[in-house]
Amino acid sequence: TAGTVLVAAPTRSAQLLATEQQRLLAAPLLDTLADEFATDLADDEGASDAYAAVQTMAQVKYDATTSLLDVGLEGRTPALLKRMVERWLALYEESRTTSTAQTRDVDDRAAREQLAALEAKITARRAEIDAFRSAHGIVSEERTENTHAAKLQGLNASINKAEDGEMQAAARLDALRAAIAAGKPVAEAHNLAAIERLQTKVETLRDTVRAQRDQFTEKYAQIAPEIVAARKDLEQAEQDLATMRERAQSEVVTKAEQDYATARDAKRALQQQQAALQGELTGFSRRFEELGALRTRLAELEAQAAPLRERLVKSEVAGGDLAPRVSVLAAPALPLRPVRPPYARDAAVGVGAALVAALAVTWLVEFLLRAAPTGTPVPSPQIYSLNTQLFPPPAGGLALPAAVAAEATAPAALPGPAPVRARELAPDEVVALLATADDRARLVVALLLSGVDAVEMTRLRGSALDGAGMLELEARTLRLAPGVCRLWQRVATDADSPLFVAAPGTALTHADLEGTLVYVAHDAGLAHPDQITIAALRHTLFASLVRQGLKLGDLPRVGGALAPAVIASYAPLALPGAGRTLDQIDPWYPALASLA
Repeated sequence: TAGTVLVAAPTRSAQLLATEQQRLLAAPLLDTLADEFATDLADDEGASDAYAAVQTMAQVKYDATTSLLDVGLEGRTPALLKRMVERWLALYEESRTTSTAQTRDVDDRAAREQLAALEAKITARRAEIDAFRSAHGIVSEERTENTHAAKLQGLNASINKAEDGEMQAAARLDALRAAIAAGKPVAEAHNLAAIERLQTKVETLRDTVRAQRDQFTEKYAQIAPEIVAARKDLEQAEQDLATMRERAQSEVVTKAEQDYATARDAKRALQQQQAALQGELTGFSRRFEELGALRTRLAELEAQAAPLRERLVKSEVAGGDLAPRVSVLAAPALPLRPVRPPYARDAAVGVGAALVAALAVTWLVEFLLRAAPTGTPVPSPQIYSLNTQLFPPPAGGLALPAAVAAEATAPAALPGPAPVRARELAPDEVVALLATADDRARLVVALLLSGVDAVEMTRLRGSALDGAGMLELEARTLRLAPGVCRLWQRVATDADSPLFVAAPGTALTHADLEGTLVYVAHDAGLAHPDQITIAALRHTLFASLVRQGLKLGDLPRVGGALAPAVIASYAPLALPGAGRTLDQIDPWYPALASLA
């Protein structure tokens, strides 16, 4: 007989169930049960040792997924077992209630004592921090808001400004010296006007002397008073100009040197103040670090006290609700059939073993009497049909058998979507396909790599593509790459006629498209050309888009209606993190950009 006990354990249910199992099987509980039913056990069960009998009969199992305990006793007298289980559950509930109350009181008392000790340490630590801050003049926890740090920050800004002034003064002095070395006029603004006037006078006198030299002989010029006076005036004016230039250059250079010396001295003075303040700041930083260590120890004490406060608050508010609730779901009942031995199971095991032995003997006999094989059958070759009128093979190739040609021109229903996990073509394989095929076959490859499926391709007409490169399909619209649009214009000769036909008046079939891909792959020299299928090209496009980061949910915008399982199969190829929309990536396969 058995009874079912429910333990409500929202967290750590396995641990709680194991604890309640041990509580049910505890020695004091079973000893009390054995004492109360000792006479009945001796009369009905023939047990001389009641406690040992109860230990053997008691069974407690639990299921962590349902938070259920299955409690039962196994023996020969069902009526006695039913009464014993009822009394067992009653003793368990009484024991559990008493134990839970005692445990909660003990735990709360210990938690209060620990919290009181921690709060005393926290108060002492806070007083120590306040005294330390007052003793060392730390007004704020922010380092930059204290006096020494603020002063040092201002000095650093002043030093940076002084360094900029020094560099500017040095640069101006170097520029002046370079200009003087190059023979350029250098002067202050008030001297430039006087120099220019004197320069004009010198030029005028030079013109006069030059004109006199051209008009008179040198012997006459040496005795003519006006010519001698003009030459003396020119010499005096040139000396005055040279003297004025030298004096002006000297004034400019001297002033630049003084400015540079002043900026340099100011920077040095600030640096000396900085060095003196840094010595004071070193001691302040050490004290600030000591304050940080004190605050860290205070935070550690606060972290230790927080769980205790939370625990006491929960204990006061919830009381007994903190412990897992236990209730009896099913009262003990008399069993309808014996627990053991299980005759039906034993019979089933015997029959099953006999069947296994018979099968083993049959296989052994067949193996020993099997005749030796006469040869290995050769698999029949697989022939791919293709449309010899729409996509003829290259000149000089082998002619197809008549049966294959008839199959290529015969209409056939398009099958459903091909499996997603087809072969993925490498970029150089796609380039080889496009380079080898003629315009019509190249357009087939390009449309498959643009997202058009086989069913849509058989229904395309020349007018489906507008001037903006938008391809209008029955259920969606695709934007084609510029190279594909140019290829379309070369192939589409009639806007109202189907773009692809197997033969005049004959509809294009799935086999025509597959055959086209196979012979183009053969011509391109690709390995395993039989694997170059519609599904392989579509899978190559989808894999390329997903590797760029496209959201899996945007795949139907490119490839049309796709089963959820097909979309989910591309999850291993997706990039980590959130996916991007179709507008955020390059929607065209890279090889299509090279189409002329």
